[in-house]
Amino acid sequence: MRKKNINHRVGKELTVGSYDYDGLAHYWAYNYGYKSTGGSRMSTSGNLLYSYSAVVATMHPPIRAGATPFVLININKWTPTTARHLDCVESAVSHMDHMRVDDANPDGKSDHDRNLKVMFDTVIAVSEKYARARSEWSINSHLRTYYTMVSNAKMYAQYFKMRNNKYYKRLLELPDPSGEHSVEELKLIKDKMDKAEKAEEAKRIRDIRKQDKEKADRADDDLKEWLKGAKKMPNSHYLSQVYIRVKGAVVETTESASISLKSCVVAFLKHKDGKLKQGDNISGFTFGGVHEGIAHIGCHHVPMKEIERLLKGRK
Repeated sequence: MRKKNINHRVGKELTVGSYDYDGLAHYWAYNYGYKSTGGSRMSTSGNLLYSYSAVVATMHPPIRAGATPFVLININKWTPTTARHLDCVESAVSHMDHMRVDDANPDGKSDHDRNLKVMFDTVIAVSEKYARARSEWSINSHLRTYYTMVSNAKMYAQYFKMRNNKYYKRLLELPDPSGEHSVEELKLIKDKMDKAEKAEEAKRIRDIRKQDKEKADRADDDLKEWLKGAKKMPNSHYLSQVYIRVKGAVVETTESASISLKSCVVAFLKHKDGKLKQGDNISGFTFGGVHEGIAHIGCHHVPMKEIERLLKGRK
């Protein structure tokens, strides 16, 4: 059986209302061309579906002959309206091969790496939650998420030819959380990976600084001035870690991230009391826990010693 050509989908014309997100999602699933709801809140163009101006879903040719098209849908829900758009799309393509990913419109290796890393991180997180779960509903929910993520990763890696991706390989090495010794196995694997990543990052920094000592020295000087309040940002490529400072009511990092000082203090105090949980929101960033002295906040990794230096004693 031949593969379907998704670029030649045709069907009956559909009049889409200003807020008929479900109607537009179903139109996109079966037809081809441009359609938009009122104010371009949601629109389609070819194999792309937009929430306002951002691509939040893409349709690809079938994975194999006789299969349905392959659909990627954003996992991120920036606003309630976008969340509604994503849910409508997922409902419309529920009969197709589809999955939620970090970037629904990947363009190159780095985007694919990020999508597989998010799947890997999700598998790690649900495995840990499974071990702590007590209710039967929670246990089954975490196990379903685990199997879904593993299945999605296999499909994704096969389709985009990413089976040599390091995150994909690591994901396949993770133990089934329902196994008898899964907790111990997961801890050993995580410790091994953490050490390898720290060693890899340390080597990268050493090589960079060695290759260009002048720029490394300049970065060190700029860092000293930046910590005192200077505007010029030090070149983070030559720094051994992420540094932070308080400027006004904002905490800034040497990776150009900024976050509310008040939110940071609240989160820091909750962490000290053992009440800050993985997945909690910190002023728009998701808390990913503290591993070997490094706080994972969104995609930023900040040493706890830096946070304590800056926030200790603040209320």
